[in-house]
Amino acid sequence: MTTARRSPRAGDRTADRTVVCNEELEPLRTQLPTVLSDTTAEIAKREVRTFRLLSTNFLIFTLLVVLTVALWDDLMLRERNDIMGDFNSVALVTRDDLSPKYSILPKRLYSVIGLESSGTQFVTKLIQEAIDPDSVYREGHAPCKPLCRTGLCRIMNDVAQSHPCNENNDIQAQHFSLPWGSRCEDHPEGSPVIDVVLPPQCTRDQSGKSEVEECNAMAEEIWDLQLDGRPMSYPLRYQLDLVASKRWYNKLGVDQVFSRPYDLVYCTFSHPL
Repeated sequence: MTTARRSPRAGDRTADRTVVCNEELEPLRTQLPTVLSDTTAEIAKREVRTFRLLSTNFLIFTLLVVLTVALWDDLMLRERNDIMGDFNSVALVTRDDLSPKYSILPKRLYSVIGLESSGTQFVTKLIQEAIDPDSVYREGHAPCKPLCRTGLCRIMNDVAQSHPCNENNDIQAQHFSLPWGSRCEDHPEGSPVIDVVLPPQCTRDQSGKSEVEECNAMAEEIWDLQLDGRPMSYPLRYQLDLVASKRWYNKLGVDQVFSRPYDLVYCTFSHPL
């Protein structure tokens, strides 16, 4: 049986389209793997370029942040140093002609201040080593000699034994953590503020007429008190009023210089030996 095949007639678009599509698709089948491969490579290149661009931008951003923080910190440091420079301006001048009002006062007093556990003791030791390597610094208001026999002063005997400073030196070093002392539980509302810490002769039982008279005069001038040979008593934990202390010591002819651990670190790195 013969099957009649329909010959394409003129205008039969279906047959023409089938032939054309097959002819057009044939080259694409051959090129398909290459096209896909090139596309994957291009995608990989774009991802690498994107990653490099993001990495570069992140690095630039990080550098800008670091520079901004460094500039801000340097600005704040300069401002603080300007303030402390004004505060300690008298200490920037050589004052060998100092003549304290009372004989038991030193000519110059280096008071190292700072937050607890911020390196204040270490810095005070360095200053004391430069002043007198055979002596030690004074700890807060503690006396240099364990000669306390009355009241709260007896608690300071242990401190005096571990810090036997030379109370007769013309230049002395003194350590203050802020707040200074222990017994936090005694002041849950906050540590009291002390305006002046008297010289070590006045924070122990005084001996001799001169010590008694001079400690009496200083205590009366500040607090209208008469010690009469007894030690000046301070709280076991307190804050020190730096401005009031410096003004009082300067008025009596003592060059009190306040220093902080941060100042020493900055000077060490900025001006290495």
